[in-house]
Amino acid sequence: MKLTAQIQTNENYLLANFRGEYTKLDLIGVTEEVLETALKKGIHRVLLDAREITGKPPTILERFELGEAFTGFIRRKDAQIKCAFVGKHPMVDKDKFGETVVANRGGLLKVFTDIKEAAEWLTK
Repeated sequence: MKLTAQIQTNENYLLANFRGEYTKLDLIGVTEEVLETALKKGIHRVLLDAREITGKPPTILERFELGEAFTGFIRRKDAQIKCAFVGKHPMVDKDKFGETVVANRGGLLKVFTDIKEAAEWLTK
C-alpha cells in the first residue's frame, strides 16, 4: 500500500498519521506535503506519527538522505518548524541518526517511540 498521511489539527500542532509501506521517496514526498499544509495554515509545530509505516526500514544512507530532505525543505521555505517524529523500532533506529542529521543542519526535529512524550516535547 502506498504511503499516505491523514492530517488533523488541534490548538497546539498539526498531526499527520502515516500509513502504508515505506519508501524513501514516498516518505519525503508525503512529509513535504504535510509540512506545506502546516505552513499554509500558519502552524509551526508538527507531529509526524509514523508508527503504522510498514516494510523494510530505512538504511543508514536513507536516514541521512531523509534528514537532508527535511532540512532542505525548511531552508527552501525559510520556515521555522518544530517537528516530532514518532515511530517504532526498527523504523526508528536506536541512535536516532536522522535526528542528528537534522540537528547538524540547524533543523528542529526530535525522534520518539512514545507519542505522549513527543506531544509533550512539541508543546513546550
